Amino acid sequence: MQSKKTFALKLCLAIGILCSVMLPAVAQAQFNFTTNNGAITITGYTGSGGGVIIPSTTNGYPVKSIGDAVFRYYPSITNVIIPSSITNIGIETFGSCSGLTSFTIPDSVTNIGSSAFDYCTGLTNVTIGNGLTSLAANIFLACTNLAGITIPGKINSIGDNAFGGCTALTNITFPGGVTNIGTYAFAGCNGLTNVLIPASVAQIGTGAFASCINLAAITVDAGSSFYSGVDGVLFNKSQTVLVQYPVGKAGNSYTVSNKVTSLGDYSFYLCSSLTNVVLPDSVTNIGNDAFDSCAGLTNCTLGTNLVSIGNSAFYYCTNLTGLTMPNSVTSIGDHVCYHCSKLAGITISTNVTSLQDFAFGYCSSLASVTIPGSVTNIGKFAFDFCGSLTNCTTGNNIIGLGDYAFYSCPKLASVSIGTSVTGIGSFAFAYCSSLTGIILPSSVTRIRTNAFYHCSRLTSVTIPGGVTSIDDLAFSGCSGLTNVTISSSVTNLGASAFSFCSSLAGVYFQGNAPRSGDTFGFYNDNNAIIYHPPGATGWGAFFSGIPTWNPQPQTSGANFGVRTNRFGFNISGNSNLVVVVDACTNLASPVWHPVGTNTLNTFIGTNGISYFSDPQWTNYPGRYYRLRSQ
Repeated sequence: MQSKKTFALKLCLAIGILCSVMLPAVAQAQFNFTTNNGAITITGYTGSGGGVIIPSTTNGYPVKSIGDAVFRYYPSITNVIIPSSITNIGIETFGSCSGLTSFTIPDSVTNIGSSAFDYCTGLTNVTIGNGLTSLAANIFLACTNLAGITIPGKINSIGDNAFGGCTALTNITFPGGVTNIGTYAFAGCNGLTNVLIPASVAQIGTGAFASCINLAAITVDAGSSFYSGVDGVLFNKSQTVLVQYPVGKAGNSYTVSNKVTSLGDYSFYLCSSLTNVVLPDSVTNIGNDAFDSCAGLTNCTLGTNLVSIGNSAFYYCTNLTGLTMPNSVTSIGDHVCYHCSKLAGITISTNVTSLQDFAFGYCSSLASVTIPGSVTNIGKFAFDFCGSLTNCTTGNNIIGLGDYAFYSCPKLASVSIGTSVTGIGSFAFAYCSSLTGIILPSSVTRIRTNAFYHCSRLTSVTIPGGVTSIDDLAFSGCSGLTNVTISSSVTNLGASAFSFCSSLAGVYFQGNAPRSGDTFGFYNDNNAIIYHPPGATGWGAFFSGIPTWNPQPQTSGANFGVRTNRFGFNISGNSNLVVVVDACTNLASPVWHPVGTNTLNTFIGTNGISYFSDPQWTNYPGRYYRLRSQ
């Protein structure tokens, strides 16, 4: 008789065989797939998460590939088993699978797409098979718990951002055959303390080890033909380029060797413990973001042969108090000192031709700036939110004044604008609430949208002869503005160009009526009156929401002419206008004297009317009259 133990064993084997037979059918039900040339590519996942087993065959065909983003955003997946039939894993395939804790890539896999495991924040360990020769860009980006990984010896290239933001990674050993380490490949790997670069590495991308806050030293194999390490600092082989200063290196002061001619991009990025850096005269170039976010940096001495300062070179150096550029500097990048909140003084080289976008924005301690005559362009946001800036002097060669150039500089009281500027950018001086006056040169042809928005202390503006357009809201909210003179060259007045200028009394157009953007160009300017020259065309009783000064003497009717002991006439025009009547006796050499003031507040239809009379007319053999405003 067969024992119960033997029977039970056979039953278990039978169940195991049954389960293995059923597995492809179960797996098939969880996936979408395509068949091409006798090979299966998985294109979608419909399961509920947990442990996932990729089948090696489906419908009699081998499963060769897992397509792009098949499992992306499935945090419920905790484990994945990949069979040895798989040769390709697509782009973003397991991205953001935050529940995935470990992963084994079989030797059969020869290609993994970019971002394949990015943001797998629960991933702690990965075993990479020997079939790969390169690691794609962003492959393990922001896997914040990834503490252990072994890079196989066949890997020759590590892609951009491959391990960026892997904050738990404490050690990395490069295989002897690796030749390329990509841009930002290990940026933000805060657990790294030391890195050894093998002799095989021929290319290290920008910021490969940037913002690794505990990285104290970068060491280079002595046999390297491409790089060298000096006191833990990474250089090119000839030591003419400082590639990377490790963020965690001890000490708060550093003097760059006089062999160095260039500081690489991101070379001192986030080195917040550094307070003082001295650059020798040999340095001609400071790369992009070289001192970006060096929050402790109070002083940086620039050499006398410096030519260019890259984009964001001193971005967010919040304790930098001053910066003096030698006159050898010809180029300054955008954001060069953006958010340098303690920068109280800046000397700009007399050979710089352009201040790029955001150059000194948010430099809240900067009180005064002189822009040399060499500068022809002030970029967008160049001095925005410089809260202490009281005056700015510009050279006469500036052509462009960018959008938001001095936006929200509330203490800016005076600005000298060069005589070559052709356009005032949108919001260029918006919210400069201390600006009391500004002289626009005749070179200006356009004042753009919101250029002087809410300049509440601006009292008087003269639009020069070259301007053809005053754009929408250009002077809106200038509540202290009392009078405006607008040249005859202006052919376009934008919508609400002078709206909410509550103190505006006189608008003096010097020519024909311009084209108006809407009927509210002077909205809520309840005291404003438009004045224009006699004979100018296009004017009506009202223009863009406010009345024109249009009184006329009525030379007919019962009130015109001689009456008892006086000569008089009616004056009609827009209601409530105040009209002064002047008189003289000689038109060849006129000397005008006021003889009456009339308010047109007696109404006939929509107009006002008032009667003027002159009781002194009999004292003169000839008497001439004119009408004018107060």
